[in-house]
Amino acid sequence: MTMAVGNQMNQESELVQELSFICVCDEIGRSPEEAVGTHASLCGQVNQAAHWERLGDYRRAGLILSAALDSAESQEKQNPLIVARICNRLGVLGKYTGQFQLSEAYYLRALEICQSVYGGEHDSVAGIYHNLAGLAHAKGDYEIGDSWARKGIDIRTRLLGPGHPSVVADIGAWAALLYGCGRLDDAEAELRYAVKMVQRRNCHGRDAADLATHLHNLAAVRQCRGDLVAAIDGYRHALTLMEDLRGPDHPDLATTLVNLASSCIRLNRADEALEYYRRAIDILGPQVEEGHPTLLAAKNGIAGLENES
Repeated sequence: MTMAVGNQMNQESELVQELSFICVCDEIGRSPEEAVGTHASLCGQVNQAAHWERLGDYRRAGLILSAALDSAESQEKQNPLIVARICNRLGVLGKYTGQFQLSEAYYLRALEICQSVYGGEHDSVAGIYHNLAGLAHAKGDYEIGDSWARKGIDIRTRLLGPGHPSVVADIGAWAALLYGCGRLDDAEAELRYAVKMVQRRNCHGRDAADLATHLHNLAAVRQCRGDLVAAIDGYRHALTLMEDLRGPDHPDLATTLVNLASSCIRLNRADEALEYYRRAIDILGPQVEEGHPTLLAAKNGIAGLENES
């Protein structure tokens, strides 16, 4: 999950904002019947794909999920939720790799299945609203994303309570859409709330990933306001957290690297910017489509630096 903000390549590179639109409905389809036979095999494939996705090998994850979907569709009438679960994962991958139209189709199919099985007031339904909001953000459709995000937050707040970690994560992600809509004050307030709530916990695993994303997004707000030194500090903090969680070559790092580069350019630190851009391209190149917005932002950033030299 990335987007390009602004189009000021002459004076500064594009600002790319990361979201914590984590695939929160990964639990879709785990029914007791899946403990045996083909269902268990399909769940194993989904878990294997999730493993490769966490490692940043999106292409391998996609191949596994596509094969699993072919098998699951043959028994969809008996267990539609496993189809929903696989479609949700394919939607996540489509967003990560820049296949946005395909991603939306998978998410909407998963949503239709979950609504037919669970009704409207269910955590899985809220999770897919969350993921649709993340996709809208990646496409730059911020108003549409805001609508999806609010639906998910409303459901989860009713089900889980306002301070639940999933609700807080959703709010932090929603803040990035507020940012995209130009509501900087609202975005900053929600992000500060999310950071405070996450820091009250132990900040391991998902909490640490959420904290890294919230810190990144706060840095993006500071960058937009021209507080570049504070922005760079925030991006570096977020980058360190994510490197510890994902390793130095995971695609999740690319957005922060591009934003670091754009801040460095505005402070006339072109050599640092070039290093960040190149690292982002090396990370994303093997994993995403050529038209992926973060990859394009990095390539355009290098082109802008070369034109000025």
